[in-house]
Amino acid sequence: WRRDQRYGAGALLALGLLVIGLAPAAITGPELATTQAIGLLPALYLFPALTLAAGRRWLGARWPGSERWQPWLIGGGFLLLAAGSSQAYFGDWANRPEVRLQYESTLVAMLEELAATGERGAAISTAQPGPFHAQAVAALILAEDPGRHFWFDGRHSLVLPAPGAPLLTAGLAPLHPVLIGLFVPGGPSGEIPTRASDLDRPIRRYEASAIQSIPADWQPAEAAYQFGDAVQLLGYWLATDRVAPGEVVPFLTGWQVVEPPAEDWVLFTHLTGLDGIPLAQQDLLGVPSAGWQRGEVFYQLHELVLPGDLPAGRYQLRSGFYYCPADCQQGSIRLPVSLAGATLNDSLIVTELEVAP
Repeated sequence: WRRDQRYGAGALLALGLLVIGLAPAAITGPELATTQAIGLLPALYLFPALTLAAGRRWLGARWPGSERWQPWLIGGGFLLLAAGSSQAYFGDWANRPEVRLQYESTLVAMLEELAATGERGAAISTAQPGPFHAQAVAALILAEDPGRHFWFDGRHSLVLPAPGAPLLTAGLAPLHPVLIGLFVPGGPSGEIPTRASDLDRPIRRYEASAIQSIPADWQPAEAAYQFGDAVQLLGYWLATDRVAPGEVVPFLTGWQVVEPPAEDWVLFTHLTGLDGIPLAQQDLLGVPSAGWQRGEVFYQLHELVLPGDLPAGRYQLRSGFYYCPADCQQGSIRLPVSLAGATLNDSLIVTELEVAP
């Protein structure tokens, strides 16, 4: 390596800034590298400056006297670059469908619709209804209190809106066909206008008057079973209690929030034999517990795929909740099931299913 002593200190400073800016990403790993390496930007800005300085020296050596018009040339180049960048960012890039999707333009349209009508307690279905995404967008971008509305993913769950409030679904989180047939058989009342090129469309609106709060063939819970201190089982729906091996069994459970929990809960349903060993299962909760509100009523649809070689007989459908203290690396913790204050188990046999050959 050879270095010009005149520029040694500057080169050392640039190298030091690069190392300092890269250090957080090198320490924390690649997951958040884009944001952790933001400190690299000041050092990276030095390299275009070095290029301009080298170009000025080259022009000065090739065309003596060019120092008078070099600033105008550089300034014009910056203006062209700024104009092109502004058009690309605020014009072309900001209007691309995939960018509008990432910037939750559909969610913004739904919230603006609700703000314009003054409606509270709407049930909003999005592909990412959690507190760090949809609810955060509502709170930060629109200065909207996320607690004004209920949040869920309609592809496998449903929340009942407040009396008189609508239910809205985004294009990427439509209601599951089973949920449509049970709760809104008449279909949506209309759509909220969006761009034809938007990827998360259409936004469907279901009026409160068209929503059935109790679906047909609903089986209420035998008793007031409570899970932890947070939620109570209302009942279940099962299309049929007699199935064949290899079939997909849709199983819907209904819940009412007693006290919102501090943890991020997951709801599971297991198909078990008399020994309690799971033979089919699904762990899924499309209504983030971090957004639960007292008195909220929600439904969760689990679809159990039965093994093709499942022997004929009677089987149990068990449901329960669990949470992971640290990303499930140390195992999960199930919520106790209680009745009238007495703890029963860490899951509940909701109903039984007969498998016929």
